[in-house]
Amino acid sequence: MKLAIFDSNGSDNEKPEFFTTDAGANASRGFSVKPGLTGIARVLAASKNSLNGIRDCWRYESAFRQNSILSIVLFILSFYLAQTVVEWLILILPLFLLAIVELLNSAIENTVDRIGPERHILSGRAKDMASAATMFCLIMIGTVWISMTWSRYFV
Repeated sequence: MKLAIFDSNGSDNEKPEFFTTDAGANASRGFSVKPGLTGIARVLAASKNSLNGIRDCWRYESAFRQNSILSIVLFILSFYLAQTVVEWLILILPLFLLAIVELLNSAIENTVDRIGPERHILSGRAKDMASAATMFCLIMIGTVWISMTWSRYFV
């Protein structure tokens, strides 16, 4: 889709300038594909939206609450188990990954549920795949924590 706009550079022979919906082309001309806030105001608005997403996930998703409580407990324990900063990071980074994956899992489930109440094989697959991503994060956390505990106390 092309729209004609006129460049008001003060010349008498203004020619139409065309732009497409291509983000790169429009950005080079100073156009924003997505009108709205810019700069620090956009960052603040995006941060507010992110906090709303976390709040809603906590409020409506029991799996997110359970994983968050597990992560908080393990985060506290990480200060006792880790002997170096690198070990501490190895222990806590999977906890943040779990939160990210659980937020995405919840977003996928909500989107699929929003589409319609009827059962469809692709909807079930999408939800199962998102759930599997969370399961792999939990397996990774268990593997990391068991390995670190084993190396600290039994080797």
